[in-house]
Amino acid sequence: MKKKRIFSTLIKNYIIFTTIVVFIVIITITVIGFSLSLFMEDEPFPMITADSLARADYENMDLEHLEIAEGWIEILDEDGDVIYTKGDKKTDHMSYDMHSLASLLGFQETQEYFYQSTPFLSREGESLILLVVIPHGVLDYQLSLSFGLYDVSRKIIMVLLIGAGVFLFLFLINIFFYSKWTARKIQKPLDQITEVIQEMGEGNSDARMAFKAEYEFSQIRDAFNQMADRLQRSENEKLKLEESRKRMFVDISHDLKTPITTINGFSRALSEGMIKDEDKVRKYLNTIYNKSNRMAKLIDDIFELSKLDSPEQKTDLKNGDMVELIRSVVAEHYEQIEEKNMKILFESDAESLFMRFNPKEISRVISNLICNAILYNEKGTVIYIGISYSDDFVTIDVGDDGNGIPEHLRDMIFSPFIRGDHSRNSEGGSGLGLAIVSKIVENHGGTIELINDHVTYKTLFRIILKK
Repeated sequence: MKKKRIFSTLIKNYIIFTTIVVFIVIITITVIGFSLSLFMEDEPFPMITADSLARADYENMDLEHLEIAEGWIEILDEDGDVIYTKGDKKTDHMSYDMHSLASLLGFQETQEYFYQSTPFLSREGESLILLVVIPHGVLDYQLSLSFGLYDVSRKIIMVLLIGAGVFLFLFLINIFFYSKWTARKIQKPLDQITEVIQEMGEGNSDARMAFKAEYEFSQIRDAFNQMADRLQRSENEKLKLEESRKRMFVDISHDLKTPITTINGFSRALSEGMIKDEDKVRKYLNTIYNKSNRMAKLIDDIFELSKLDSPEQKTDLKNGDMVELIRSVVAEHYEQIEEKNMKILFESDAESLFMRFNPKEISRVISNLICNAILYNEKGTVIYIGISYSDDFVTIDVGDDGNGIPEHLRDMIFSPFIRGDHSRNSEGGSGLGLAIVSKIVENHGGTIELINDHVTYKTLFRIILKK
């Protein structure tokens, strides 16, 4: 569907405006014609034509209008001789033959005078010809200045003024409604834009623009809504991050407090000589050693996560064989897998895949995922590692068909201090492993996700890296 633009809307509006103006002109002309007929119906027609002047008693002809035009009459007998004149005759002709008379009649630019004629009968029944003569220049002058041979100019000017007034009135009404109509089509989306911006300014992050308008306004609407969505997502992520940090501090405090309390109690008992049994002393020392190792591991993981999370931290990438690296990591854990009576399945679409990556960090990613599969599953579990590739990407799958990850933990599995058993006992990991894995993959420009609906494996992590 073609998008409607403001330009096409304005063109359509202008066409409608022009069409209305044409109708206004037609109405104005109709009003002028009607007004002329109304004002002029009582106006006597000027008696300057031969037909209007001819009468049997030609001596009594009314030449008032003709004299205004500086004309005169001549009465001709059957032989063409002038037998009577009335008015200020300005020519010397006293006789006309039929041929010369015919050549004079009518309005001709080359003639000095305008001639009209009509036959009539005198009171004695004699056939005569009435010849009306009007100076050519005077006739032009009178028509152009007086709109006739007598003064009707005031009425005509009045009619024209009425027509002009009607046209101006209708034209202004057209401009008013056209402007209102056009302004409304522009003002409506502008008002909604202003209203939503004000709502956003007042803290309503859910405010969105939902109006329908031309393409240019819809672009503003869509761009604003996208910006608002990004801001809202950013705000939500900020709140989640803040909550995550608060939870992380609580978890760190808990994970450090428990071993510290144990170390403090056991070391005090040993230092004060409260424990006499050698076996108990060894047991206490072993516990102190294990707890201190756990604290050191936790502190190392926290340091590693904060270092990976730092924008100043850059991943040192090197050229290497990804398949060979993963194969060696699997081999390192083979003994653990056998000890727990588990099986491992390794598949790769290629014998070798050379690409740029950080061997130490990728080793940690794969090792962490394998260790989690060993730690949180029972014997007989199959651990799967699969490598596939395309022209641009390498996909690494690490999964198992064991217990699976509880549903309530799946959405936050990559958050710090989330453990597969959802407990904070001293036997599990630090809860930072998958958070570190996610950061390493992210710093490599890749993605990692937990596949929830895999047919074979209850737990399957999929890593996608740029080749």
